[in-house]
Amino acid sequence: MEKRKSAIEKVVIEGRSYDHEEFEPTFINFFFGRNGAGKSTISEMIQANTGLTWRSGQTVDDYNVLAYDQQFISDHFSNFDDLAGVFTLNKVNIETQKKLDQLAKDKDKLLGDLGKKNEAIDQKKEARDGLKTDSQTRMMRLTDSVRKKFDLAMTGKKIAKTFCPEVEKKQPVEHKEDEIMELYEVAYGKSAQTYPSLKKSNEYPGKYDLSGASYLGQPIVSTSDTQFARVMEKLGNTDWVKEGHTKYLKKADGICPFCHNPLDHQHFEQELKACFDEEYQDSVNAVAAFQSAYTSMTEEMLRILDENTSSDFPRADFTVYKEKLERLKTIIQSNLQLIQKKVDKPAEKVELQDIATLVAEIDAIVDEINALIKRIMRLSTKRKRPRSNATKCCGSIWHSWSKMRLQIIRQRTLQ
Repeated sequence: MEKRKSAIEKVVIEGRSYDHEEFEPTFINFFFGRNGAGKSTISEMIQANTGLTWRSGQTVDDYNVLAYDQQFISDHFSNFDDLAGVFTLNKVNIETQKKLDQLAKDKDKLLGDLGKKNEAIDQKKEARDGLKTDSQTRMMRLTDSVRKKFDLAMTGKKIAKTFCPEVEKKQPVEHKEDEIMELYEVAYGKSAQTYPSLKKSNEYPGKYDLSGASYLGQPIVSTSDTQFARVMEKLGNTDWVKEGHTKYLKKADGICPFCHNPLDHQHFEQELKACFDEEYQDSVNAVAAFQSAYTSMTEEMLRILDENTSSDFPRADFTVYKEKLERLKTIIQSNLQLIQKKVDKPAEKVELQDIATLVAEIDAIVDEINALIKRIMRLSTKRKRPRSNATKCCGSIWHSWSKMRLQIIRQRTLQ
């Protein structure tokens, strides 16, 4: 019986054991030979569609080409979890199982590493606890005399368990012992008293309108169009006429204070009044109002700042404060004279000296002293509370002990 030819009409073998060998396969073909004879080569060529001639009108895309070889077995059959007779089928399942197996191995390795790290952590913790205990013991020994000296500040903090953690919270700061003792006496001494806060420069009663200051730097002159006003403007003696009228007219007894001739008092008053229009008078009045407001405001400001120097708070140093206050008084007095000059001679321009910067510097000193007063009063208040609300030591003491703690740690590290 004639063999039926397959869809593959011819196979041409190239490379390895053959050099352009060809054959025409049928539906069933047998290949046998020793290892290396080329059996696997033919299988690989069929799978790769290499050297194949297909039946007319057909291509490899019309078929599902499979080769049941060793590679196929490795890809599609695998023992499941090393169990004899139990297989995993399907290439995808096999790859998944391999990944699971690898992940399981990775997990075991990571768990092993984690155990080692936890063991190392426990050793570090044990060493740290030992160092901490040693540090606290040394700290309590080295601070024994100091803690006794500031015993009232130690309420609730007299053992290592409560004392050392409090020190650890603070950043180390250098302090002189006599300064700390002074704070301690203020806060915990038998004669401890309440100290009122100092007042700042703007803590005076009432408000003062200083808008008239805008007129100081501009000449105030009449814009009247009377003959008398034009003469005064031409001569530039408006302020001179105004001053003579204010100071001498009522004392002239009918004699002109300017030319010493007989004077028609009523007519002269009318003429003079016409020289100074409403705008001029409003400007003059604004300057006068500013003078009054500035004088009252500065008097109140200086009164408050002077009263601060009477404080009996022992920690307050008013040396710089008083120097700045005296400078402020001098500047204010000079400004008052300039304002008076403007009142007397509205046509002249004046410029006041700045006091804002100096006042801000004085207020900054007040803020510093008030902060210290508040701190001392807080300590004093805590000292008077029931024992259940045990007082905390003033910050300066804790900061100093914190520095001592760092020194102890450094010494321990170097050993």
